[in-house]
Amino acid sequence: MYPVCTLPTTNARSSLAALGRQPVDFTPIVRNKAPAPSRPRRNPACCRAPRARRQLETFVTRRLGPVFEKAKITPQQWSVLSALAAEDAPVTLVALSRTLGVTKQNMTGMIARLEQLGLADRHEDPQDLRSSRVLLTRRGRGLVDKLRPTYEAWLKTLGSDALSERELQALTRTIDRLIEML
Repeated sequence: MYPVCTLPTTNARSSLAALGRQPVDFTPIVRNKAPAPSRPRRNPACCRAPRARRQLETFVTRRLGPVFEKAKITPQQWSVLSALAAEDAPVTLVALSRTLGVTKQNMTGMIARLEQLGLADRHEDPQDLRSSRVLLTRRGRGLVDKLRPTYEAWLKTLGSDALSERELQALTRTIDRLIEML
């Protein structure tokens, strides 16, 4: 946008003419700009992948909602709880965030909510005072043990009608490759 300028009044123009000077022209200068070079066209499949991932994530979250509704946890919290249950020893937030593919800041918030629910406990790391280690509480371990059979049954029904075992294995390999590339 051009700066706002006021044009000299006719009196100012006539006084400039009396002094033998030309009035200043305040009209903006418009230069002919060449059109910006067109961007190379992106691969349509590459553009659709993030959208498909979000749609799949939304679908799974909606379907899992009722499974965890009675326990009053979210599917994301279940992911953290099951990752913690898979570990034998307390795990750092960084390691946990890498396992789940989220940022450390995001993981910090999720662990804080699980601590409020009494499902996880955070302790300072004795080897590194800048970090902390997380483990399941007795209540958290009990919840995982209680919900795991329901969750695994849900997983079995997820692909039983739509995909064969071979197709599920191929899909798993493809998803793993995509995750590695990202």
